[in-house]
Amino acid sequence: MNIIFLIDSLEGGGAERACLNIASSLCGDHQVWVVPIFASENCPGYPFDGRVRIISLNIPNRHRLNSKIAMYVKELRSIRKLKKLLKPDICISFLETANILNVLTNCGEKNIISVRNHYSTFLEKERYHLKKIKMIIANRRADKIVAVSEDCRRDLVANFKAPEEKTCTIYNFYRPEPAENTGFSEQKKRFLSDPSLKIVSMGHFCPRKAQQHLIRAFAAASSDCPNVNLYLFGKRETEAYLRRVIAANGLPNRVFLEPFDPDSFWYLKRSALYVCTSLNEGFSNVLLESFACGLPIVSADCHSGPRELLAPDTDCSEKTSSIEYAEYGVLIPEFSGKQLIDEPLEPAEVFLAEAIRKLINDPCLREEYSRREKEKAGDYAPGKILNQWYAIIKEVCPQTDLF
Repeated sequence: MNIIFLIDSLEGGGAERACLNIASSLCGDHQVWVVPIFASENCPGYPFDGRVRIISLNIPNRHRLNSKIAMYVKELRSIRKLKKLLKPDICISFLETANILNVLTNCGEKNIISVRNHYSTFLEKERYHLKKIKMIIANRRADKIVAVSEDCRRDLVANFKAPEEKTCTIYNFYRPEPAENTGFSEQKKRFLSDPSLKIVSMGHFCPRKAQQHLIRAFAAASSDCPNVNLYLFGKRETEAYLRRVIAANGLPNRVFLEPFDPDSFWYLKRSALYVCTSLNEGFSNVLLESFACGLPIVSADCHSGPRELLAPDTDCSEKTSSIEYAEYGVLIPEFSGKQLIDEPLEPAEVFLAEAIRKLINDPCLREEYSRREKEKAGDYAPGKILNQWYAIIKEVCPQTDLF
């Protein structure tokens, strides 16, 4: 079977990682192409099976150009031309732009679109209505809609006119832990040389990840946790602002901003606590990897994913108003996302500081969460999640007998 995976780019992120993981699992029995639409500096940003063929269209990102309509037409023509050449049986797309381009360039293949965010909270207010229309078109035309969390799936049905019978939820899976090599980068050497307990958080340094709230909460908790340092790993969009927050809170020797490293497992295994302050997610890969490592987690109860991972027996639409010591981790209220520096703590930051103190000073609680996570991690193992993908592909392409 010929399978195309269409995605905006492969520059790094949860959707990009999931796309390459799924494509790599299929390339042994099928012809698999991964097609990033836009030109990117780092393509791909994650490891993948060498049998997967990457065909980059290298189209300049139209959001940086004046002639957006002309570029949109170019994207449609380029993708349709490629589909006619490769003759895919199925095209699976990831992310908003790729999803609409997938269904509009249909050349007789089946279309699966993968929705990776809770779009009611993720979409920018600017151009919201135009993006909503495009998503509705994609949802109506797709043969199957795979949401990355149940919260995302419900949002698509309730707010983006996705036919419920077309929708399903398939969570991310954690990638197998890579074998450790004997050499260490300078970044890893610095991390190893720090004897403190370590709190870590990973993700782009950007407004949506809201790391300023973690820095401010850590400042409040730090006097009660003297042997603890905070490490933030990510790319550099808001680094200058975060450094101002660190300096204003007197933490230059206790909070460290480190470059993104794809070998996240290495750091997670050597840490005491993982904290997520995101304003919204789809289903966070790094939360899932922390879970698989048995690393205790404190997360904002944002849309979507943290509640489904840490409190799976509760309704995913619930939102906590205080600290919730859930079955597999700690949930705290959502953050405001305001660009704060040294102002008084907002309520969610107070709760986060309290949760940090509790977990750092209670090793028995950390050990209990670690044990529970490791027992539950099998639900997100690659084989189990990939079988769900195979079932969906079989559903839309029943003629294939290769699964």
